[in-house]
Amino acid sequence: MELSFGSAAVSLLALGGVWNGWLDVIDCFAPFTLAAALAGAALGFVALTPGRTRTLTLTLAVVAAAASLAPVAPELANWRPAVRPEGVTFRVLAANVWLDNPAPSQAVSAILARNADAVLLQEASTGSLSNPLLRLRAVYPFESHCAHSDLQIWVKAPIVAQSCGLGPGLNGDLVSVTIAASDQQSLTLVTTHLSHPFPPPAQANERQALAARLRTLGAGDLILAGDFNATPWSYAVKRLDAALAPLRRRTIGWFTWPARLDEVAQPWPIPVMPIDHLYASPDWGVARMTLVRIPGSDHFATETLLTRRPRA
Repeated sequence: MELSFGSAAVSLLALGGVWNGWLDVIDCFAPFTLAAALAGAALGFVALTPGRTRTLTLTLAVVAAAASLAPVAPELANWRPAVRPEGVTFRVLAANVWLDNPAPSQAVSAILARNADAVLLQEASTGSLSNPLLRLRAVYPFESHCAHSDLQIWVKAPIVAQSCGLGPGLNGDLVSVTIAASDQQSLTLVTTHLSHPFPPPAQANERQALAARLRTLGAGDLILAGDFNATPWSYAVKRLDAALAPLRRRTIGWFTWPARLDEVAQPWPIPVMPIDHLYASPDWGVARMTLVRIPGSDHFATETLLTRRPRA
């Protein structure tokens, strides 16, 4: 009964996240309150005899499950099957490689082994990977150059333009490069790393700045990937999805964290938080999306094979 009551109270409070950023942090954990509600219902049904107590326990569990599903259901509705690769394909590896990565050489080897067309990295430039990452030049001769940024983009095609930063006074960051795709159309690649969702105003300002910066990059082909530190069932990400339109988020319920438990310095096999996302212009479809373990990182990387028909 306590489990059912607790999950009902927390999930009902989370519905206030549409108005309050602090309550929206609870929305990030909606699957956990849903699991607690189902556990409360199962335990109450088995352990309690028929009567008022069991009825109240099951009722609270149903309320908790419904309130938990409210922010999650739109994400389930957004799921789309993979498409068949045709025409132009482009493979992106996006990863938060962790500033204090204890296995930098192995991490770089894992990145090189994927041989993607572009590598978008967060927490890369000033930590333990800063020197080992220079090995990427053997495969990726072109790289972004943004001073004082922990973001990097490595590509095989020449860079014709780049930009740096979200804006003054913001803790979040952004790096973008524009290259020529295989059909000679320009393609802009963007990576970002947003702050934690608490206190809420900091990340809210970063999301607003991110949408504004992307509008300045033009209406051409664009792929955005990074560590957003927010889950798709938060109202924060729902608002960001709307602000970034016509870009579409392609990581639907895509769990990426944690990949490592720092307290015991051991890898972790089951990610429970989807906080790394990828957006792409409407012409691009997703043919394949793969979780990739980067040694020493606390995030799983995301490798995405995108495809679109060639243009005249």
